[in-house]
Amino acid sequence: MVQPPAQGSQDRCDEIRRLCAAWRDATGAGSAGGGLVITPHIEQNFRLRNNGIEMSSLSHTELRAVAVGLTTVLLLPGMTTVIDEDHLLFWSWCGELLAGPHWTYFGKDKREDFELRELLSLAVHATLSSRAVTGDRGPLLTMNVHLRELAAYGPSQLLTYLSFPVLEGILKKECRQYVDHAGTVLNPFQVPGRTGGNHVQYVTASSGAGRKTECRSLRDLLWLLHEKVASPGLKDDLDTIGEHIRDSFATPTEGGFGVLYRWRNSSAHGSESLETVGGTVLSVALVIAIHALASEYENVRSLLVSLIERNLSAWQQGQPRPTSSFYPP
Repeated sequence: MVQPPAQGSQDRCDEIRRLCAAWRDATGAGSAGGGLVITPHIEQNFRLRNNGIEMSSLSHTELRAVAVGLTTVLLLPGMTTVIDEDHLLFWSWCGELLAGPHWTYFGKDKREDFELRELLSLAVHATLSSRAVTGDRGPLLTMNVHLRELAAYGPSQLLTYLSFPVLEGILKKECRQYVDHAGTVLNPFQVPGRTGGNHVQYVTASSGAGRKTECRSLRDLLWLLHEKVASPGLKDDLDTIGEHIRDSFATPTEGGFGVLYRWRNSSAHGSESLETVGGTVLSVALVIAIHALASEYENVRSLLVSLIERNLSAWQQGQPRPTSSFYPP
């Protein structure tokens, strides 16, 4: 189950991208208005787990490639979501990295970081709980009626409502030079207008006469990250995901960031049913957080591999799984 990191990182990144693109081509997922055809042959040949891609063995660069690649084979034209075991493995591995026992991404002495970590944990558990209702339903039927209804019908809906604040919280964390966790502007910046007109000006409260001193717009936070904060590698990853979202779901006046903004508003106001977008929104947040782990990733990965091996041995001997455990799903 748990493997050491593989050699040939660039080769594996190229292979990850090739497999995801091949799955889209083989299923017809990339053709507008086309039908989606998923066969056992396609799943066996093009899913990452069936081609030796083990999450716990990935380098930081390879995990980035997985994060982007899996996002492009998750939410498809027609708002169809195809959640595969690859996605569950990826989400659970990110849960271990970001919110497991050896987490480093969130500050341990900041209340807002603690709360964001808890929110991320809930979102990941929501993604993984979908597996619990697709197999043997016997245990499900014996649960408390309220827990049973939540387990049977809630994971996708819960994830949609959890994933947007997770993304917004991570954006504010990464853009903390410009906005605090409440969205108050700390340093001035501007973003393009939503209809291609004048730029939106964000300024500090001391100089904010007639202009915005708070930023709570998901679209504007994404622009701020992309233009002012993101590394070239993160920009590239956001561009790839943004292009996939734009090509599949955007109106003529929207980009990928604009689509996410529209989904956010629709879910917040109950004007549109968006049960299928939660996994994509969560994955965007995870891509951003993964980039921030570059310097400590290998050390955390090594610690987690040892921990997971001990846990697997304990589970095989009948001991209960730790409540803080995410991986494997």
